Amino acid sequence: MIARGVHDAHSATPDRAADLYKRALALAAHPAARVVTLYARLGDTLTNAGRGAAAAEAYLAGAARAAGDASLELRNRAAAQLLRSCHTDRGLGVIDHVLGEVGLPKATRRWLPIGSRTRARRSAPTRWPSRCRA
Repeated sequence: MIARGVHDAHSATPDRAADLYKRALALAAHPAARVVTLYARLGDTLTNAGRGAAAAEAYLAGAARAAGDASLELRNRAAAQLLRSCHTDRGLGVIDHVLGEVGLPKATRRWLPIGSRTRARRSAPTRWPSRCRA
């Protein structure tokens, strides 16, 4: 029955598909690899529905249950969705953890440039999409 529901999710509207994936996760115990796949598909479905923050939560839930490269990939997807949905601080935090695990420097810097760069940044207009403005 669950396999049929997951199959039906591919042809359903994004909201219906997300509901089917959530039900599949809640109704039965699955092997760990299957749970990771279901969370990844739930994240993809929520991404397609335009719900970036919810998609990021699904990706992070899957990443918590995955190991190795699969975990890094899901956290990378989560960070991208958080950044696209205007959750910049949290998205950069997720990216920093991923970059730290693979031995790269953090994306965020805790220092400000000195001198003319600071003045230029203060006077430059922000280019945030209107959906991100409060």
